[in-house]
Amino acid sequence: MAVSPVARAESAPSEAGEPEPQSGAATGDPGSVPVDAEPVSSTSRAKVTPLGQLVEPEARTRPPLVVIGPLLATVFRPSRSDAIRYEPGIAYGAFVMVPITEWLLTRASFRQELIPVSAPAGALGIEGPSRSLALSQPNLSALAFSAEAEGVYRPLSRLFLRAGVGVAWARVVAPPPEAENFYVDAERSLTVSTISLSLGAAYTLIPSWLELGLRVSGGLPFAQTGRMILPLQVVVDGELAHVDPLPEMAGLLDATLELGVVF
Repeated sequence: MAVSPVARAESAPSEAGEPEPQSGAATGDPGSVPVDAEPVSSTSRAKVTPLGQLVEPEARTRPPLVVIGPLLATVFRPSRSDAIRYEPGIAYGAFVMVPITEWLLTRASFRQELIPVSAPAGALGIEGPSRSLALSQPNLSALAFSAEAEGVYRPLSRLFLRAGVGVAWARVVAPPPEAENFYVDAERSLTVSTISLSLGAAYTLIPSWLELGLRVSGGLPFAQTGRMILPLQVVVDGELAHVDPLPEMAGLLDATLELGVVF
């Protein structure tokens, strides 16, 4: 019986005894996976390249949504006076950071400050009373709020370098001056607005959960108002008197240690 050429051509590989090509899944050879193989699901722990090689995924950390934590700082608000000086003090408070992108974040903080006052006897004068008074000024306190925008650079997987610009507002409170046989209940206050620049670094202690940061900043006040920088009117032994004003703030320097919890 005659055989058609088509049938003879289809049976040629079998008649020659040559095995039919099989896929890599059948042979078990990862090198024979076809280029057009279906991609592995993104939920797999490893992925397969077009050449059939298994590649472990890179370690990734989830992007932070917000960072919140306590802060401890050394604060220096120098005065515009050589006679009455404001010395460096301690501050404590809390901060929150919200990342906008991988290289930009926003920050807000508040803190309570203690500002020691250094003044020799008689530096705080009083005009009006017939008897002399050696007034002294107790330490000041301040409640400060700040908001900043910071650029971020990440040289290492756990190290972040930051530089920012921001504004701050503080309310400084001065207790009444003190002297022997002198009592007055007249607390004075001052509000200070400051523009500042900052540099800082943060190190990730526990990836995606905890970081430790250190930052320094400096600023200049652009607005100061309040009774603290005005003469204080008092009555001494029935006589009207005026206590000298306290000096304005000349600037702001601080160094802050932060412990942030990542959410």
